[in-house]
Amino acid sequence: MSEETSTSVSRAIFERMLGRLPANIRDDLTPQQLAALRVALQQPEARHLVDNRVSVRWLRRHYYVRLLIGHERRSLSRVMRERQIKLGPTAALFALFIWLAVSVALMALIVVLYVVKSAYGFDILDGHSFLHGCFFN
Repeated sequence: MSEETSTSVSRAIFERMLGRLPANIRDDLTPQQLAALRVALQQPEARHLVDNRVSVRWLRRHYYVRLLIGHERRSLSRVMRERQIKLGPTAALFALFIWLAVSVALMALIVVLYVVKSAYGFDILDGHSFLHGCFFN
């Protein structure tokens, strides 16, 4: 197994693939065949405008969320075959989720800024504030 052919395939993935092969077949592979397998397993580098992956822990388990944005390179027939052409409801649900997340974040920011402002004694508007009673009783 030459190291110059391992450009984008990690050693762990390659070793895992070899571990799945029956021992008699794995032992019969020549160095040239192993190098050819490593090259064949290489993934072409995907170029996306946005390629972001975030790990999240929720209910004692780890999940990841990945956002990919880029030009559609698949043919229209493939997109239709995979039934991804009608993404209206999914896109609307995703937009609603993003809107809710941003709204909650903005409300939390406003509350934090209000608490900090009140803790330092700044009064921007005269009169009683309903938030003051919640945090400073």
